[in-house]
Amino acid sequence: MLPLQDADFADVHALLTEPGVRRYLCDNIIIPESQTREYLQRSRELWANESAGLWGVRRPGETNLLGIVGFWYFHEPPRPELLYALSERGWHQGYATEAARCMIDYGRQHLGLTTVLASTDTPNSASIRVLERLGFVMTERRTSHGLDTSFFSLHE
Repeated sequence: MLPLQDADFADVHALLTEPGVRRYLCDNIIIPESQTREYLQRSRELWANESAGLWGVRRPGETNLLGIVGFWYFHEPPRPELLYALSERGWHQGYATEAARCMIDYGRQHLGLTTVLASTDTPNSASIRVLERLGFVMTERRTSHGLDTSFFSLHE
C-alpha cells in the first residue's frame, strides 16, 4: 500500500463511481471528476500536515487500484476515522479486512492512536462485518448527514 498520488486519479474515480462502492461511500451519487480531484488534494494535504490520508490498495503484482484505505475526517465535529473502500472485483476475499488491519497498525505506530474510530451506513452489513472481525465495538447509532449511521471504536 502506498499513499494515493495524482497518477491514481482514473483508478480512484472508477472505484468511487462503481455501483457497489458508491452506494454507501458516495450516497449512491455518481460524483463528478472534480470531486475525485478534491479528494486526492485533501488526501495530499492530510499526508503533508498529519501523516494521515488515503492509501491505494493493490493486489500483489498489479498496478490498478483494488481499493483505498486510510484515515479521513467525517461527521461533526470532524474526527479522523478509518475509511476503506474496495472494488467489487475484490469483495469477499479478505482484502478489506487486511487493508484495514494494516491501517490500524499504521495509526497506532505512526499516529499514536490508542483508539481507532470508524463509522458506516447502518445498512452496510459487509462493512459492519469487517469492523467486527477487526474487534471494533459499536458505540452509537444515530442519524448523521441524513443517514442512519453506526459508529464504532477499537481500543488498544
